[in-house]
Amino acid sequence: MSEESIANLNPDSLDQTKERVMSANNANEIHEHLKQLGNDPKHRQRWIWELMQNAQDVAIDGKVDVNIEYNGSELTFSHNGHDFTEEDITHLIYHGSSKPGLAGKTGKFGTGFMTTHLLSKKVRVMGSLIDGRSFDFELDREAIDGKDMLRVLDKSWISFKKSISEDVCTKKTSFTYISDSNNDIQVTVDAVLGSLDSLMPAVMAFSCIIRNVWIKNRDEVSSFSIIQQDNPDEIHIYRSSTDDETIFKTKLLGDGLGTVAVPMDSQYRIMAIQANLPRLFITFPLVGTDKAFPLPFLIHSQGFEPNKEREKIWIEADTAEAKANKSILEAAFSAYYEICRLISSSTEYMDIHLLAGLGGMPSTEWLDRDWYAQKMVQLFEKMDSLPLVASEGGTLISLDAATVPYSDPPVYEQLWTAWNQYQDVKVPQLRQAIYWKNLLDDRITFSKLDQHPSAKTLKDLCERIDATEGKKLDHIRVKEGTAEEFLIYLIKVIENSNNQDLWTEFTVLANQSGELRKSGNLQREETSEKQIEDRLKDISSGLDFNVRDMLINPLLVIKSKDHQLQEYKKSTLVNALVDKVKTTVIAEKTEIFQNNTAQFLFWLIEDGQGSALPGYPILMRSKKWEKIASGADLFLGPVSIWQQGFQDYAELFNDEFILDDSYLFMFLEENSTNRTSTWLLPGPLYSETATIKPENIRYLVTKREDRDKLSSSKSGEWAMVDTIELSQIAYFSRPADKGVIDRVRGSIRRTKLLLEMITQVLLREDQYGTTRKEVTVESDGQKVQVSIFPSIWMRDIKARDWIKSNVSNTSDKPSVESLLPYFTSSEESRVLYSSLQKPEVVRWLHFLDIGVGDLLRNIRSGDDEDERMDWDQSYVSILMNKELTPEKVTGILGDSELLAAYDIKKQEEETRKKNKEIGALVEAAFFEAVSQLPGYRIKRVPIGSDYVVDSDDDHYLLLEREDKRKLTIEIKSSRSVQVKMTGKQGDTAQELRDNYILCVVPLDDSPIDISLIHRNALFVTDIASLLDKKVERVRQIKYLQDMREEFDEENQIWTDLSGLDVRYVIGKALWSRDRDAVFGFSSFVDRNINQDKLL
Repeated sequence: MSEESIANLNPDSLDQTKERVMSANNANEIHEHLKQLGNDPKHRQRWIWELMQNAQDVAIDGKVDVNIEYNGSELTFSHNGHDFTEEDITHLIYHGSSKPGLAGKTGKFGTGFMTTHLLSKKVRVMGSLIDGRSFDFELDREAIDGKDMLRVLDKSWISFKKSISEDVCTKKTSFTYISDSNNDIQVTVDAVLGSLDSLMPAVMAFSCIIRNVWIKNRDEVSSFSIIQQDNPDEIHIYRSSTDDETIFKTKLLGDGLGTVAVPMDSQYRIMAIQANLPRLFITFPLVGTDKAFPLPFLIHSQGFEPNKEREKIWIEADTAEAKANKSILEAAFSAYYEICRLISSSTEYMDIHLLAGLGGMPSTEWLDRDWYAQKMVQLFEKMDSLPLVASEGGTLISLDAATVPYSDPPVYEQLWTAWNQYQDVKVPQLRQAIYWKNLLDDRITFSKLDQHPSAKTLKDLCERIDATEGKKLDHIRVKEGTAEEFLIYLIKVIENSNNQDLWTEFTVLANQSGELRKSGNLQREETSEKQIEDRLKDISSGLDFNVRDMLINPLLVIKSKDHQLQEYKKSTLVNALVDKVKTTVIAEKTEIFQNNTAQFLFWLIEDGQGSALPGYPILMRSKKWEKIASGADLFLGPVSIWQQGFQDYAELFNDEFILDDSYLFMFLEENSTNRTSTWLLPGPLYSETATIKPENIRYLVTKREDRDKLSSSKSGEWAMVDTIELSQIAYFSRPADKGVIDRVRGSIRRTKLLLEMITQVLLREDQYGTTRKEVTVESDGQKVQVSIFPSIWMRDIKARDWIKSNVSNTSDKPSVESLLPYFTSSEESRVLYSSLQKPEVVRWLHFLDIGVGDLLRNIRSGDDEDERMDWDQSYVSILMNKELTPEKVTGILGDSELLAAYDIKKQEEETRKKNKEIGALVEAAFFEAVSQLPGYRIKRVPIGSDYVVDSDDDHYLLLEREDKRKLTIEIKSSRSVQVKMTGKQGDTAQELRDNYILCVVPLDDSPIDISLIHRNALFVTDIASLLDKKVERVRQIKYLQDMREEFDEENQIWTDLSGLDVRYVIGKALWSRDRDAVFGFSSFVDRNINQDKLL
């Protein structure tokens, strides 16, 4: 264009053209932008925040109030901020931010405001200009294209100008959106208004400019208000709908980058943020950041660099905006940890576990995933050390110290219960456990691990049990109940989770020994009537085949049919134990093993398993092990169960054939020996039904005539026709060199013991050995009856050489000569000697062709031939006296009273003889002493000739003067403290009275002579008066005795008294020198003789 043409251009026309072009471009942009908003549902939540942003931008003195009303078809948003400038209203109509520097953030009336047209393309705008004029017009943005949009914008501008009034408007600035036929406002409004309960408190907390918000949604009215607080770290927002507060615990980011906030209720209970709510704020929420950052806290920063639609922030690219955003987020993560640390250190807060819910790795495409994972892992490491986990024990612990049960929901609570039983395990409270499980699911999305370290599965629990110390059931430490109950529950959990392979892989089952085992090492016990009793299980343990080790604890029941353990039968155990015992060298095993060998034997016997006994080892008294054998000689039971009496003679029997005393427990019950009768004898003496061998019959015949019968056979052999019940002594004559006979024949002591056992026990206990039995024997077709003693042991006694000689190293058959040394009358042979009085012993000796008389005659006389002859003479006297019979002789000699009376009579005779000798000596000495007195003579005057024990014969000494005057003296000598007077002497004392004197001569070891009389003689001069009462009583008794001769024939009644023998006992006190009436020899002579005084 030439310079002339340029000069001719109209400047006003150019400016108008420029404005027109710009308006057209702006209109076209508005149309295109509205089309995009309508096609993307995510913008439907932004409109409210664009209106709130505009309200905040016009706050007066940093404060603004908002009112929102909705009646179902019409929504009005109003505020009490500053009035419009002309520039503001122009931007509102023609689009564009009135604050270009804040475009895309919080710019007023920019592209963000256009999101409000999602409610309605036509908006009624009311308000005032700053000069006081008011307006009320319709902003129309309903157009079919850009050109049409310019038309409706111009139309709205004209409408605005026409609505300007000079009248001052007192109403708030308001925007009213009206639903029309092409747009359902309800869909968009309801969703947004429903989110305000959650978001509005946060917006107001971050804004601090919007002080009050009133909302009327149809008939429901609610409001939000900021409550002034002194604590700068807390912001309280009151909510009228719940009459409650939402408290935001805040912390500023460094360098003024922003704020992080943790929401909680008025009780300081941490609040969970809804999953669909934004976490990032530039005062107002960046809708869409909820999915990118599922955090439990909110981040507010004016420094965020969002995209144009305010739905995300730049973070994925290496740009200045991304770096700024990352820097803000890193500062926010650090600030959040500090808030959590402060909260966890206080008891003021509740539900603090929600602080740990940092979410999983988002799938947002615009997120730098590597950077975010790195920062989250760093935050996890710090957060997991904080006590945010409320344990079931009631304490707060860190996640690092917690065990979080991890499984699917169907068995989760069961797994939690199982983990909680462990004593040293701290699990979250059940109501929070799922939360922590889900949290760990989120955490693992940031890691290459398959499982978070704090997550503990059912397999982990099984591994822990498998690692139990010593794999002992009782080493499982549970908080309540028993370890068995714990495993019962664990089996239930395993079955419900269909993880039965776990008890194959881990030792989570227990055997009956209390040890943990895998299922492959266990069997289940047979549950029928043949169940294995505890006693047998105990025995198996002692035999080193502990069946409890292979049997599952009966309380642990596996219900899964496809996973049942193999059944273990009782018979299997019995066969195994029998085989083990029979094939083991028992002598080399421990004492416990050996004891249980005996216990198992007893069990087999009680259980009726006799077929298992052949070959079974048993311990003998010799401490050697033998085996039970069929058809062999029966062993002897323990000595303590033998028949009464035999126990004292156990030494006679070889210990190799006697069961050890350790088996005594088998025989405590009555008739217990019946169960062992096939291989064991309860004692040495037993009976059986059998025939006696021909060579033994002759030895058992007892009568001479029967022997003669047997001698009639040409062949000399007789056989029994029938069997007979006969007695035996076990191991008496066999085996060779070990039987009783062979053990006895080489020992004097044992020979004596055997004789004692026979005489004291065997002959008493063996009814067959002392009772003849008639039996029929046959030889050469001839049958005869003979009497025998059906006791095989008596054959051995008679036929064998077994009596050990006391003078040589030989043994003899029983005879008087061989038995004589054993039946002496010495103390050491007293038992055998006394036994000769027993009829059964006499009969047994007779069976041995030994006469007990011959044996006794030799015993009594010994080597004295004369005495032997005297005994023979006594036999002759007895046998020649035809009035004597064996019964009489036995009766006389067996009458102890008669023999005692005879002994007394002999003793009395000896005593009288001795006393008579002493009395004669005393009298002689007394005669000699008195005869020397002048004018006196002394003589003995007998009264009778009866003599009694301890008494002088009845007489007295008469001391007579020449003038015939007499003094009667009764002399008594004594070595004791008393003397006795006969009844006749008492009568004489009464008759003579003062002329009767008792002279007591105490004897000592000195000779009886005159000096003894002079020294010891004591004269009792008042003896007659001392005897008065006694004599009178005796006379009365004698009167009664005389009455026995009075016989009243008519009345047939009389008295029978006999046996009266009177003695007056004079105690030493009465002839003591201390009495005035008692004088010594010299005193008596001086007072009573020399003075011629008669007493």
